[in-house]
Amino acid sequence: MTPAMLKRFFSALAGRAIWLRIKRKFRVGAESILVIMPEDDDGLNAIALDNLEILLASRKLRMAAIVSRSDKVKRAVEELDCAAMAGGGRDVDYLLSYYELCRFTDSIVIASMSEPNGNKLGVALDKADFTEEELIRICCYGIRAPG
Repeated sequence: MTPAMLKRFFSALAGRAIWLRIKRKFRVGAESILVIMPEDDDGLNAIALDNLEILLASRKLRMAAIVSRSDKVKRAVEELDCAAMAGGGRDVDYLLSYYELCRFTDSIVIASMSEPNGNKLGVALDKADFTEEELIRICCYGIRAPG
């Protein structure tokens, strides 16, 4: 096994430990959903947060556990009744490493145009007549009807 492969494996292992902690603490699946916001794009993160209540209502969930590197997201989440910060910083990287290794739950949304590896929403944004909000709502959150 190459050093790069070992590094990714141990990152995924750390991601699994973080996932199990978040799942237990926030009852992900039963009452909540995990939303990972890996981007530093304030506009994209604002769209994801603005549509959070619609996402929760569509899935009949109580709250969202948010993981993000962004300090602005952390401050915004403090103002929301339907969300709580579940992690930040390296947690994002570790959870994405675990998710790239195995799709460990359906109770997760990654609000990103490029993450995890292979996500091509940024290409769709450039080539199609979609807005970032439409891509987040339809492709990431699975919300079909306009809000």
